[in-house]
Amino acid sequence: MSNTESLAVNALVVSGVGLNSVLAVVAPWATQSMAMAAILIPFLALQLLGAALIATRKPKLGAICTMIGSAVFVPLGMIAFIGARRVLDELEQHRFHERL
Repeated sequence: MSNTESLAVNALVVSGVGLNSVLAVVAPWATQSMAMAAILIPFLALQLLGAALIATRKPKLGAICTMIGSAVFVPLGMIAFIGARRVLDELEQHRFHERL
């Protein structure tokens, strides 16, 4: 088993995507704005895809998708963004240690 297979979705990604999911459902309902839902739902889907990719051994692509998807959800999106950044940092550390 290689080091990249041991990477997992960290708690920040999970909690950030979860909070953004709640926001994507509640905000359009509270404001009665379908336009807001049309904006938030695709970004949420991108975050969910990113988390799934991280979990299925595609951490770099998954982290990038999660970071892009969290851009709209400021300030709550920063939680998932930081978590995805940590996944990328862990991936770089694994690659560095493999080269040693």
